[in-house]
Amino acid sequence: MSLMRILILDDGRPGHVNLSKGIAAAIDRRRKSQISSLKVDRGKWPGLVTALMTRSGLSAEHILQTVYDLKSESLPATDLIISAGGETLAANISAARLLGVPNIFYGSLRQYRTSDFTLVLTSYPRQAERAANIVQTLKPSAFDPDTLSETTGSGLLGLLVGGPSGGVDFSHGDWAALQNIIEESYRSYGIRWIASNSRRTPGEASDMLRSLATRKDGPLVTFIDVDQPAAGSLLKIFAKVSGIVCTADSSSMISEAIWARKPILAAEPANFALTTNEQDYRNWLSQNGWMASHKIVELAAEHLTVLLGNLKPNTGNPLDDLADLLNEKLPFPQA
Repeated sequence: MSLMRILILDDGRPGHVNLSKGIAAAIDRRRKSQISSLKVDRGKWPGLVTALMTRSGLSAEHILQTVYDLKSESLPATDLIISAGGETLAANISAARLLGVPNIFYGSLRQYRTSDFTLVLTSYPRQAERAANIVQTLKPSAFDPDTLSETTGSGLLGLLVGGPSGGVDFSHGDWAALQNIIEESYRSYGIRWIASNSRRTPGEASDMLRSLATRKDGPLVTFIDVDQPAAGSLLKIFAKVSGIVCTADSSSMISEAIWARKPILAAEPANFALTTNEQDYRNWLSQNGWMASHKIVELAAEHLTVLLGNLKPNTGNPLDDLADLLNEKLPFPQA
């Protein structure tokens, strides 16, 4: 059987591209694939306007040329189009129409029609109730958790630190409490840490982690600092730790840890509010026993291992689970 030719539309945001790559990786589990990517930029065009354009009689060629400055001949031959992120929606629809191939989108459709997509994947339960071709899933990742070694009882925990986002903000007290957890867990219980910051992490928090990392025989074994060249990926953490503490601002980091089959505590700052959809997603993760949420100031070092031990990480492989879902939903033969 020939390779499945997959085109990923890339809006330049790594988080969105990684979601698309996760979907493509799942397809590749069942049908060997050839993956290419194409940069798309909606530029000045508002989402509502481009949504209306896809509902009008305008041709796919016109939308691609006008909105994205793409000519039809720039589209490679493909069997399936995948994208994530609002910037890509009109391009996804138009390219699929022009090439006559199925398309997948991950995320919220906003003002776009469900019927313009073969399959829509979402992390939000309420959105999945709207149509048969909208399905809720764990946020996808391209890595295979079966490649990670067993780390139960390793004495190492992971710390994923984000930063302010939407209704989530962090105070000096939150960062001080987090530092106290790291230091006290090591001093009293011998727990050591591998930590990572993110592009949104405030300087105060990153400086705190850098300081801990410089201590000889301190609590921080490794600090993956995104401000340094070749910082590396979170796989460096997942491969070694038996559990994760993650600041509760980032669904992406939480989802990646769950995908890696790690128990995870979401550490909430005092100033913490989520949208209804986002809270529904967190509730779903908790109901599955994959994560628990706690205020940073309420987390105590002596409770860490107990709290993590009460969780039940997925014992299957989420990459295969997604592959099975796609195998069921997509309208083309599988190997």
